Amino acid sequence: MTTLKFILDKAPGKDLIPSIIENKSFDDFYAFYKIRVDWYGYPLIHDRMVTYGLFHDLTSNIPEEVISRKK
Repeated sequence: MTTLKFILDKAPGKDLIPSIIENKSFDDFYAFYKIRVDWYGYPLIHDRMVTYGLFHDLTSNIPEEVISRKK
């Protein structure tokens, strides 16, 4: 049995996600954005039958309490 590998699993910039979330670093976010746009283009990543947004793995790692917190 083979396990499927998705293109998003190999996406560059994953190492910046913790810093973006924890430190709210604009510089890291901008670096992440540039890496992703240069890697695959904008705004969608197509992988066989699955389509992801450029920021899918970033937004899926943001804790719910951060998303729902009022400004």
